[in-house]
Amino acid sequence: FKQLAGYRVVWTQGTTEAVAKHLKDKSPKVRFAITLAIAERGDETAFPYILAMLKENDGNDLYLQHAAVVALSKIAHQHRRGLSELAGFIKDESKAVRLAALLALRHLGETSPTGNRADLVQAYPQWKEASVKAQEQITVFLTDNDPALVREAAIAINDAPIPSALPALAKRLIIKQPEGGNAPSQVGPNPTADEPFLIRALNANFRVGGTDGANSLATYAARAKNEGIRVIALNMLAHWAKPPQRDYITGTFRPLPERSAVDAAFQLNLVAADLLASPSEKLIIATCEALAANDVKTSSTHLLAVLRNEKASQKSRLAALDALAKLATPEFETALIIAGADANTALKTAASKLMGKRTPDLAATQLIAAWTSADAAQKQDIASALGETKSAKAGEFLAKLTGSLAKEPGEAQLEILEAAAKHDGAKAALAAYEKANAEPLAKFRVALTGGDKDAGEKLFKEHPVAACLRCHKIANSGGDAGPDLTDFAKTHDRAYILESIVNVNPKIAPGFQMVILTMKDGGVKAGTLKSEENGVLTLANPGMPAEQVKAADIAKRDNAPSGMLPNLADLLTRRELRDIIEYVSSLK
Repeated sequence: FKQLAGYRVVWTQGTTEAVAKHLKDKSPKVRFAITLAIAERGDETAFPYILAMLKENDGNDLYLQHAAVVALSKIAHQHRRGLSELAGFIKDESKAVRLAALLALRHLGETSPTGNRADLVQAYPQWKEASVKAQEQITVFLTDNDPALVREAAIAINDAPIPSALPALAKRLIIKQPEGGNAPSQVGPNPTADEPFLIRALNANFRVGGTDGANSLATYAARAKNEGIRVIALNMLAHWAKPPQRDYITGTFRPLPERSAVDAAFQLNLVAADLLASPSEKLIIATCEALAANDVKTSSTHLLAVLRNEKASQKSRLAALDALAKLATPEFETALIIAGADANTALKTAASKLMGKRTPDLAATQLIAAWTSADAAQKQDIASALGETKSAKAGEFLAKLTGSLAKEPGEAQLEILEAAAKHDGAKAALAAYEKANAEPLAKFRVALTGGDKDAGEKLFKEHPVAACLRCHKIANSGGDAGPDLTDFAKTHDRAYILESIVNVNPKIAPGFQMVILTMKDGGVKAGTLKSEENGVLTLANPGMPAEQVKAADIAKRDNAPSGMLPNLADLLTRRELRDIIEYVSSLK
């Protein structure tokens, strides 16, 4: 049957009928091979046979289901008649048939008609027009009774993509709600909990744009129940005027032109009060960012209310203050006074930092005054703020802190050094510190504590140079070249983690030391030393069985350098190193 797919074989309608009879063969492998053979030849008379096979299989064998999809799409690529035949499968009672039709429609735009026949090449423009119209029929599945097909339709429209079907997907985000009791029907957020569908419906509104798109995103953000999806809607509104170059979902390069913020600003203004009154910290922060990004100045009174609310979370109040600073409305002056007089040190620090651009000396005085009573986390913020404050007072104070750095909380030491580097008045003290701590471990000791665990996890998994996850496994994900770090922090402290990165060779984890053995008989053996017991060394090499070597037969033993990059610490900033240590130290 595989040979029948070859183009040298004469293939007629009779051939299709003879071959298709075997689609009922007991062997799934035979049915799979026949379906692909039919697919390669693209005979449109095979549609009824494929339909019967799909119904009989009923989605049980995924390989056969896939083969049928390939056959349907390839036949449709070969023949315009195939496009109309495919459209006839859309409303079939069988879910397996409808799914196959959906996936085949998705694939229509991926390739042009196959083969070298002159009639196909000449007819390509007409086929392309017909295929686009056929693809648009995929929108029928957005109201299918089966939620799985609704999701697949959304994935196809957004991910393939099918641009002409995006408006239909966008309209499924805000829909007519089911009637309940005597209440009149209303329009509101789609009640589905299917996140893959919802995110793509959001993206469709973002890409379609206009008043309707902005309205749908704002309505969903204000009235839906899923907090995470609501935050995504607000993030999209925050990027409304300057869309990212890559698609939100697929990450592929699908740039949108810059556009006016008017639509997003108008819709955000309508829902700002409700969103900022939410008990959700994430929603408040996302709303503040969206309002600032779209310059919604009319929201300033609502932002000021968040800042005044002492029951609101610290992050929410800081986000409101930052938004007010960016909007630069008269309410910002009031906000500075409120934040500067607040009992919360973080708010005071943020206010002083903002004030530093206007009255640097006053800001520096306030920041310095707050230092003594601040905790470690607050001192991190104050030090960073002092670094941004262009005042000689700030430089003098940072020089003093640098000179007695060991007395300050370990979590804030790196911020002090980074801030000192921004002031001429502190550079002498910084140079003295760096000279006294030139030895590698001493140089990076300020990275022991105070990092961001989430940022460290991202670096561990995604840093292009460090590439930690390529060699180390965490929870069954990662490489085997280094030790498994799943519970590493249970038995290793931060100092050990730092040294294993900064000074890689002295402390190679047991079971990962590469050794080179010169034998007494003149031979040489090398491998990873997995164990050494009772005078016997066990060596391991990839793809080979373990080898045991008697210590008495060894004339000379040399340890090979670690497989880790010897200058890894220099390839990371001290802040990045600190974040990675914070993440690894959490693996317990």
